Amino acid sequence: MTRFINLGFVFLCFMIDAILQTIFPVDFEMRRLFFVSSCGVVGLMLVVQDMKFNAAWILAFTVGLILDLSHYGYFLLNAFVLMSTIIALRYWSNQVNSSLLEFMTLSIVAIFTKEFLIFIVMRMSGLSSISFLNWFIYREFLTLIGHIPLVLGIRKIYRLKEILLNDREQLKRKAEDPLFMNLGRRS
Repeated sequence: MTRFINLGFVFLCFMIDAILQTIFPVDFEMRRLFFVSSCGVVGLMLVVQDMKFNAAWILAFTVGLILDLSHYGYFLLNAFVLMSTIIALRYWSNQVNSSLLEFMTLSIVAIFTKEFLIFIVMRMSGLSSISFLNWFIYREFLTLIGHIPLVLGIRKIYRLKEILLNDREQLKRKAEDPLFMNLGRRS
């Protein structure tokens, strides 16, 4: 049941991305600053923290594959980028604590890593000729700054989900009848 709730949380984060991308459309001409929503990456990062390593990268690859199939673009690009980002963050997240500042830093690094990997693939394949500086100014700057309040909101929703799951588990345990209580009633 917890798996389905975690997948629902990741789906909710990607739905937030879809809504924000309709509100803030991408400027492909790069004439102005624009915002690229990556709430799904942050949600995926939160969910895979407690998963085993193999399950984490398989989930990241699967989510990326679903994104590749549902969006226009280049096949397997999101799958490999999300998988690489999650693998890198899993190694780094073992070194940091769970304070708010460290979580914010890790989230911003995750978003930057995902976008940077896409930039590198596009440059290496010859599909883009934009310079790193222009890419950072027009695409990444507002994206990284704009995610600060979004990351705080996603973390709050995740904490609320965790509290509700813990309360549900405690109610389930209270409802269980311990074996030693049944032995006392029979005598």
